[in-house]
Amino acid sequence: MAVYASVKQVIGWLGLTSFLVGLDIGSQNIKLVQLAHGSANFSLQHWGIVKLPSPHAASVPLFTRSIQQEALQTLLKETPYRARRAAVAVSGTSVMAKRVRLPGMPVDQIRQYLYEEGQQYVPDALDEVYLDYHILSPSLTPSSEQSLEILLVAARRDVVDARCQIVKEAGFIPTVCDMEGLALANMYTVMYGPQPGAVMLVEMGARHITICVLENGVPWVLQDSSVMEGRGCDMTKRATEQDFRETGSSCEMQDHAECSALGQMVAGEISRMQYYLAEHRPSLALTRILLCGGYALVPKVLDTVAKRVSCPVELANPFRRVTLPRKAQDELLSLAPLFTLAVGLALRKIDEP
Repeated sequence: MAVYASVKQVIGWLGLTSFLVGLDIGSQNIKLVQLAHGSANFSLQHWGIVKLPSPHAASVPLFTRSIQQEALQTLLKETPYRARRAAVAVSGTSVMAKRVRLPGMPVDQIRQYLYEEGQQYVPDALDEVYLDYHILSPSLTPSSEQSLEILLVAARRDVVDARCQIVKEAGFIPTVCDMEGLALANMYTVMYGPQPGAVMLVEMGARHITICVLENGVPWVLQDSSVMEGRGCDMTKRATEQDFRETGSSCEMQDHAECSALGQMVAGEISRMQYYLAEHRPSLALTRILLCGGYALVPKVLDTVAKRVSCPVELANPFRRVTLPRKAQDELLSLAPLFTLAVGLALRKIDEP
């Protein structure tokens, strides 16, 4: 049973009770968000962003670990002790999510079944991954013997443990390790509420693009692409999120051709996903595309993507249901897409001890 020993602390999807600090650990900066739940909406209790050195240094693992810890400690100094329990995320080839149809069984036997038979669904050895799942047929009762569909998530133990260890050594208490695509889904379902049809969330980071397609609030496709690898790093000095924050303007990158090329590249990834959906889910009606992450703020990206894809495109606003501090409201709203993942993670909850 070792595979499931700490599954609730590893892949966060299940609904729980107490809010965490959301830590989005990127290759260019680290973002922190803590929310409080009001009667109908949320309020932003704490937020922060720390710039990291050039991502070119990320090729040196020990250096990367050191600078990430230093940045996390900087954020921790401004965070009250009660808010140290944190949710983080992993992405890329170290994590996978897939829809799986299981044979008929009582719902309370799913974990045991996955422990015994899960190897057929996961490319890595079961003792090398953490597993979790979400039932995509919520109407089923615990005693149901019908076949049911689940969203199965598997994350490599070494990657999850390394991410949590960095957070722990910095002084936080790593409590949930999520998948980036599911954190995006969490942000959307909470902040945008029930929406008919389907939506595509596109997180644009310096090293990869994460795409999450939700249909009626349920994840249908989760995909990571390394298309930003190299290009994102090369643009660091001209289009980092810190440039947005310090200058209050679009960014220093004035090369419109390069901005447009970035937009074309992102549009290409979106178009490929649209072709995939048309082939495998022709009944899915995509109603909007939301661009997330710091590179969504690069000039001309939004316009370029909107011109190429056959669907309304807009910037994500993870603060739709959040009351912001008056003094920081304008700044936070101008940077809203940058905090999409951090908000999605901050909305994760845990069982009270």
